[in-house]
Formats: sequence, C-alpha cells, structure tokens
Amino acid sequence: MSAFRVYFGEGEIMENESGVDLSNFRRCTLYHPNPDTLTMPEVWYWLACIFSLDPGIYSVNVRVMWSRSANNIRWELKNVTRSKAWQDWLAGCRRRGYEYVMLVQACQGRVPTKNAAGQSSNREELGSSSHEEDEVVAPHRGGDVGPDIQNLSIQGDEVVNRHHTDEADEGEDIPAIVEEIERVDRHAVEDEENLAAKENDDEDEQEVEEVPMPASLNLEDPGYIAENSCHDSIWFYGNGQINLGAMFRDKTGLQDAEHSCLIRDTRESHRNLTVAYVTNKYYKEIIEGDDLPVRHIIKLVEKDEQYTISYHKAWRAKQKAMEKRYGTFEEAYDTLPQMLNILKSRNPGTNVAVQDRESIRPPNYLVMQRAFFAFGACIHVFQCSRPVLCVDGTFLNGKYRGQISTAVGADANNQIIPVAFAFVESENYESWLWFLQHLKWGVVQTRTSICIIHNWNAGLLKAIKELQEDGDGAYYWLDMHSRWCMRHMGANFFKQFNSQWLMNMFKRLCKANQSTKFDELWKQLDEATRTHIRSKRTNNNPQDVHVPQALEPMDDLIPSNGKKRRSSKNIKCFTHWIECEPNDKWALLHDTNGARHGIMTTNLAEAYNAVLHKLRPLPLTAIVEGIMHRTTMWMRTRWAAALQQMSNAQTPFCKKMAEYLQEKANKARFHTVITTGNVRRRWEVTCRTKGGFGSSTGVITPEVTLGHKSDNTCSCSCNKPKLLHKPCSHVLAACAKTKLDSTSYVSTFYLKDRVLNAWSAEILGWRSLQHLVETGGDKMIYVPDLDLFKAGKGRRQTRRLRNDMDASEAGGPVRRCEDCLQYGHRTRDCKNNKEGASSNMEPRQQRARKNRRGSQGAHDREEGNLQ
Repeated sequence: MSAFRVYFGEGEIMENESGVDLSNFRRCTLYHPNPDTLTMPEVWYWLACIFSLDPGIYSVNVRVMWSRSANNIRWELKNVTRSKAWQDWLAGCRRRGYEYVMLVQACQGRVPTKNAAGQSSNREELGSSSHEEDEVVAPHRGGDVGPDIQNLSIQGDEVVNRHHTDEADEGEDIPAIVEEIERVDRHAVEDEENLAAKENDDEDEQEVEEVPMPASLNLEDPGYIAENSCHDSIWFYGNGQINLGAMFRDKTGLQDAEHSCLIRDTRESHRNLTVAYVTNKYYKEIIEGDDLPVRHIIKLVEKDEQYTISYHKAWRAKQKAMEKRYGTFEEAYDTLPQMLNILKSRNPGTNVAVQDRESIRPPNYLVMQRAFFAFGACIHVFQCSRPVLCVDGTFLNGKYRGQISTAVGADANNQIIPVAFAFVESENYESWLWFLQHLKWGVVQTRTSICIIHNWNAGLLKAIKELQEDGDGAYYWLDMHSRWCMRHMGANFFKQFNSQWLMNMFKRLCKANQSTKFDELWKQLDEATRTHIRSKRTNNNPQDVHVPQALEPMDDLIPSNGKKRRSSKNIKCFTHWIECEPNDKWALLHDTNGARHGIMTTNLAEAYNAVLHKLRPLPLTAIVEGIMHRTTMWMRTRWAAALQQMSNAQTPFCKKMAEYLQEKANKARFHTVITTGNVRRRWEVTCRTKGGFGSSTGVITPEVTLGHKSDNTCSCSCNKPKLLHKPCSHVLAACAKTKLDSTSYVSTFYLKDRVLNAWSAEILGWRSLQHLVETGGDKMIYVPDLDLFKAGKGRRQTRRLRNDMDASEAGGPVRRCEDCLQYGHRTRDCKNNKEGASSNMEPRQQRARKNRRGSQGAHDREEGNLQ
C-alpha cells in the first residue's frame, strides 16, 4: 500500500521561506495498492470516486509538491495531467524516500492544464468553508450522482462514507460501471494527447527529477495518519454478488471481496520503516547530536514507532544522514579544496595549502595527499598572544586512515587557541616537515623567537632539526626554540625506572625554578634511583624484576654534549639516564630567555584532541566545518568575557592576570624588604617561613633588582620574572616598599585591551555561497589515496591505546570500606562502624552469615529455613 497525503477543500496557498505552504487546507491520507500502474484518467476517476463526484459533470485537478533542485530546495505546485509525469513523480518520491503530497480540487468540465498558485477562478473547490465543520460540502448540480458529497465526512483524518447499504446504487450495475469507466478513459486520453503536443517533454523530465518532501511537512507529527483501505467508492455490492472464488475483471473489483489473509500475530518489523524513513525523520537528531550513537537511534525509533529496528538499519540511516549533510567520504576529498578556497576568500588572512599527486588507481585524477588550513581570525589571536605553540597529532577514524596535525596556542587567560591544522597520511618526517613549513610561512610569518613544545616523535625531531639547520628560503626557521613535553619525558622516565614516586620527583625537578632546589632534587633523585634499581635487582623472584628500557638512540636528531647514550643495563642512576639530554630541552630553570612562558607540557594540544574526538569518524569536510563552528563559538564567548573585563576599572589586565597579581600581593604583605642597592635599585626580601614554631625550615631571602622606567625590567633570584614573564611576590613587595608601580613589570600580552582585540575577529562560513555535497561524477578532480582505505571488516578503533603515560599517571589502589561500602577509608577506620551503623547498612559479619546461608541449596529455600 502506498500512502498519499492529500490536501483538499477551501484554503489559501501560502508562501514561506521553503516555498509553497498548504497548511490552510484540510488534509487526509489515502492509500492505493499500486499507484504506478495507474494512468492519469484512472487517477482522476479514483479521486472522483473517493470524493463522490460525478465524473460526467466534475473533473479533478491534481497538483503535486515538487522542487526543481534537490540541493537548493524551493517547493512549488505542479499540474499533473499526463501519465508519464505522474509515474515520474512517483518514482522521484520513491527514490528520495519522501511521502506523496498533492493538492486535489474539483472543477466543472475538463481538467485545467495551468493554474497560478492561489487562484481559484473557473473552478469549484471541495470541502467546507470552515475547519471546525466535519462535513465536506461541494457544489452539486444536475441529477442524482449516487451518494452526494454531503455524505462524505472527516472522522479525525480518515475519509469515511456514511452509506452502509448492502446493495448497489439505484439504476447502477456492473456493466454500467464498466461502460462509464471506458467512456471517461476515452475522453481523458484524447485530452492527454492534445495537451501532450503543447508541453515540453524535457521540462517534465527535469521537473520530476527530485521531489523531496518539504521540511515543514516532514516535521509534522505522524500520529494523524489514519488507516484507509481505499474501499470508499460510489458502488456497493450485495452479499450475493461477491462469492468466494469468483472471477473479476481487474484487481479494482476485488476491493470489496472478503480476504482470508488476516494478520493474527504481531509483526516484529514494519515494511514502511525503511532506512530512508528513519533518515528523514531523525535527520535533525543525527546531525545535531554530535556523533549520535547507533543504539540511541534504535531507542528513538522504538519510542516513537513501537518497533525495534536492527543495528544495521540504524547504522545505514545514520550514514545516509551524514552523507546528505556532508557528502560521502570520497566526495569529501574532492570538495575539501573547494571548501577551503571559499573560506580563504571570505576570511582575510586565512592560509590554505593542498598537496596532491597524479593518481594511478583510478587514472586521470589527482590524489589529495595533504591539506593545511589556518583561519585568519585564529592567526590574529596568536599574533596577539604568547609566542608558544604546542604541536601534536591525532588519528582519523573514518573510512580512510590518516592523521590530523594540530598547532595550538594559549591566550592571556590560558584558553586554547586552535591555530593551524593539517590532514596528512601519518606521523612521519615528510608530513611533519610539510606541516611545520606551512606553519612558519602562513602563521608565524615574521614573528621571532617562537617556542614549539612537542613530544619525542622521531619524525618530528628530524623535521625540526631540518628547519633549524638545513632549511632554505622562506622555510628556514633558525630562531625557533624546541622544547620537550614534561609529561612525555615523565612517561619515558617511568618506562626506565618503573616507579611513580620517582617519576613525580623527576617532574618536580623539571619545574624547579631555583638553582638550589634544582641541585638538591637532582642529588636526591640520584640516590633514590640508585637504591630503587639495587632493590629491584636483588629481588628473589626473577619474574618480578623490571627490565629497564633505555631511551632510543637519537644522536643524529638531538644535539648532545659529546657523550654517548648508555644501554639499559648500564644505567645505575638518574644521571646516567639524563646525561646526554640538553638541559634547556626539559628543565624550566635552564629555559633560555623564558621561551616556554611557563608552559611545560603539550596539554593544550592534547585537550584539543579530545575536542576533535567526536569529529574524527566524519568526512574531512565535516571535520573542517566542526572546527569552524567550535572556533566561532569560542571567539564569540571569549570576546564577550573580554568586553566585560574592560568595564573593570580596578585593573588594566585580563581576568587571570588580575587574579594572579592579587594572590601574589596578598603573599607579599608578609615579606620583609631591606634596601641594599645604592646606584641600582636592589632589595633583599625575606620570606616568612612556611613551618610553624620550631620548624627547621630555613629562612629564604631572594634578591630583587628593578630597572628604571626606561627599560621596565626586573629580576629576582627566584628566576620567576625571567621564566614566566610576570612579577613574583618578591618584586611586588619591593615595589610596595618604594611605592613603585608594579604594572610596568607585567608583559603586555596580559593587557585586557589586547585580549579584547585578539578575540574581536570573526570567521565567515561557506554554505551561504555554495553547496558542495554532490559534486562527484565527471566533475571530480581529487580522489583519496586507496592505500589509506580501511582494510578488513569491522569498525575502526576509536579509543586510544593505553601506553606508558597512562600507566605512569594511573592512580594508586582504591580504598573501600567493607562495612559501609564507601570509598576513601578502610574497615578499621570506618566511623559508621564505631558510632553505630545506620539502618540501611549491614555489618560485615551479618552479610557474611547471610551469604553462607544462601549457599545451602534449593532445598533449604523451599523449606523456608532461611530467615
């Protein structure tokens, strides 16, 4: 059965942003077993019978909903007067998976071929003049035409005939009905042939190519659909006229026959619950759901339709919705360069680069190998922020393998700045070199002393060395500062010594900012690692002995101090493990000119990789669009926060810096300042001891030197002003002593007007200019690399493999009380056990006794011996 949504009666054809709006008309749902076999005269006669019209006096005007384009949808009403147009419209609706929607109106004489939308001249409409009335009143002239239109009523949304007789209408029999059908067919065929000479066949084929359902109608609640067996007609038969096994002229004569194929059992599925139906109905939820899981789609269908669809059908519906929005994975490789060029033209300062090669399989195409893009607004934010970039990579989880290389910065409020991105084949030397070259040329440009914080990837280390030493032309990056991530160094340390306590001590050494603390921690770490290795090697159980893993040999990638790396067996202490690594790469104390600005890890890039987690299974165009929308949202909210901070007249700095200065000022009140300088402004600042009375903590006395107003420089023996580019509490105490303005010693990156200017840029999208979903076929230029195609069955892995970093940062054993079942304490320390357990808590002894009784067997349970 095919369902038709039919609009009829009096009403005005409205226009909205999507085109024609038929909500002012009455509506019902009609069913037909096989509408494709109907000719246009049969369609007119079928509708005339449904609405009880005399075909000799009245004719039916049928107009269907259609759109000239499936991309830029604009709904119109099309007069259907030819059988081919009717069949092509049905095929187009079926191909697109939309309902059949048409407007049916009655008029005297033959069917008009052309009517303007909204005109009602030279025709008479079906239906009542008010939506509140139930009866459908139509003009009726001449003699009796069987059951008149007043006997047709709308019960809910179902078309029902009020006659309940068991005999044919007066004066009618089966031969008369057949003769009437043939007479109407002859007249309709003649009219169709006359009209066919005036119409353009090419235009009809173009018009019915795609007939999607209007979005406004598609969002209606489907609960109004009422079952209609299509038996309502102007003829009725008595009980003696239809016998079991009787022969009929065609299947239309079987509509009143008794059927024995009654469905007595509930079906597990529904034939109309197709993939196209699920895609169209839950399109909004799938697209806006941020990678809606397949099981949630199954739950949505089960809740609304009371049927449980298979996982495969829900997965295919999700894929079709994604393809409808973003295109297929193959089309994304072809549309991505066009999309990036549109974004570049609309956003000044945007940098885009695409690398391709000639395709062998298939030929005559270009394989898109790599794509780089950086929004002009993000480049502007980076130019106004600290010169630090964290680079990292994350995997693509879609149909094709690949890597997303990212470069992320931080603003004055320590908020993430998504600076640059690249789609590459994998993390290797060539891909990292290509990414860093475009990062230098398109983002960094003429800015100097940029610090790159990265991990120990061999290809990345080789690419950095290539740019610093062997670069040429615009890609020569001599002043780049390369720094290692402290977390990755800690994971390597844990891999060697297998001790979380020692790893935390090593991280303290990395963050130490004073020479005395640095030397003392190094000495303690040497002794602790030596003792730890000795105890592990003297273990009685050889299987429990941890085999140390030395760092990989990278003598040609890392500038060494002339020493050679030791093997894992020859590492006896921490010094043996770290002696070949340059201190400025991993230690904050030895950071040249404070290039890190206090940023020790690549957590900024790792955090943004978590943001990309739900985008990685999507096509490339969807990933770019998701990045663009998320960045636009960040720029909007952060600009509003910076604008609100501008109204704070108490400080010239951003929110985070204002909080930092307030915290250090409160600490500076307890410092004692003594002037020691004569020509230069120099002070000794004595800090209050951290311990209480009788504490053995020594007195700490840093030395502060403040520059003159011309240079606005300051220095302290704690090294924080040089390493962090912001004053410490000792500098603030010296400024308060001499009544100097401390704001001049804060870096200009933290000024609130600079932060406001950084986030004032905007990003303009591309969908308003061009729709790029369906651009395949002969116009395709770029294709994906078939070597990156996902091989084998099953889905791609979406969760990251756990490595040494996860093991090194895992928490310790979880403590749980066996009495109160709460975490954080043991049974012996449980306060509930000592003070008396509550009514809903069982003591451990009672619970154990109950468990023992529960194991006595089914016989004891039947006897009721358990209490």
